[in-house]
Amino acid sequence: MKHYLTSLFLLATLFTYSQTNFQKGYFIKANNEKIECLIKNEDWSNNPTQFNYKLSETSEVQTADIDQIIAFEIENESKYIKQKVDIDMSSNNLKNLSYLKEPDWKTQTVFLKVLLEGDASLYFYAAPGLNRYFYNIKNGDIIQLIYKRYYIGHQKVKSNNDFRQQLLNSFSSCKTLEMQDYKNVNYNAPSLSKLVTAYNNCLNSQTVSYSSTETNLEFNLKIKGGLNITSVNNVKNGLSASRNASFGNMLGYRFALESEIILPFNNNKWGLFFEFAKNQKISKETEAGGTGNVTISYDYLEGTLGMRHYLFLNQDSKASIHLGYTWDLFPEIEMDYETYNGFNGDSVSGSFLIGVGYHYKKVSIEGRMNINKPVFENNTTFYSSDFYTFNVTLGYTIL
Repeated sequence: MKHYLTSLFLLATLFTYSQTNFQKGYFIKANNEKIECLIKNEDWSNNPTQFNYKLSETSEVQTADIDQIIAFEIENESKYIKQKVDIDMSSNNLKNLSYLKEPDWKTQTVFLKVLLEGDASLYFYAAPGLNRYFYNIKNGDIIQLIYKRYYIGHQKVKSNNDFRQQLLNSFSSCKTLEMQDYKNVNYNAPSLSKLVTAYNNCLNSQTVSYSSTETNLEFNLKIKGGLNITSVNNVKNGLSASRNASFGNMLGYRFALESEIILPFNNNKWGLFFEFAKNQKISKETEAGGTGNVTISYDYLEGTLGMRHYLFLNQDSKASIHLGYTWDLFPEIEMDYETYNGFNGDSVSGSFLIGVGYHYKKVSIEGRMNINKPVFENNTTFYSSDFYTFNVTLGYTIL
């Protein structure tokens, strides 16, 4: 079964490379010319200084640099604008905190990620070791919201929370916001977005969001069917080598029902799933240690809990990589020897799995490998084996 595992890893590597796909968007050049194009979405963890784009699906890849453009947007994903701003470069790492309350300002030209736009707008900047939020009022200067941790005395940590006072001063025209609203705001996207949106609502200003802070969960229910390849080799009996056997590969069908929750972060790229499957009973006869034949039979239901990461290819299709843990429910395993007493067991066994998939609208195809299930070891100390399963299933999302 090792070649099945190798194939899965190769497919996973291929899908990893494919996750940075080109999506519809535009950028604005320094002369304010707007260029419609396809931008390579790399889901940047740190704010970029350049990006790749194509003018059409078939055209060559080009690179746009921060020196050449003033803004770009990937449709329904993200928007960035170029700004020259003062950024606090203070470390937030406990090992590197300073003893100064004041920010360590440095002027830089960067792409700021737009989170909200309105009378009050909110922006975000990330670099290695830095997470900074910025805001402005009615297209005024974009200013960083100040938050800094620093040491006082004997390694005691205190926080400079001037961002609350900044917002209180800037939002003073709104009389519906109370002092407690500013005291409770935290230095993160959901909390700051909530306050900025409340201010815009107070002024009857529309708020345009480019970053979802909602916590709604998406639920999928899938029916699946396919083939299961079970490999049972190197079955060894610790008492007698004459009971050793290798059965090779056995083919059977499987049907499954899967429920999945799409988690509301990272652009819905993560899913938590539970699957309940019925695998066909497998049975095969082979020679045991050269002294007679032995038959193995294995019947079980299967439960799986796992995490899936989606890699979007275009509007209708996506690839996925998933990891999880699977365990057998009500298993029955038997070893029937011609010349020896047989063996049977029914205890639960579990194993880890890795899989890849391709999803087009409501249809999906997935390949999955279970890593060496200890079906004998959980029943008896006398037997051990190399027991793998590999399955390919077609699925359809019914909800």
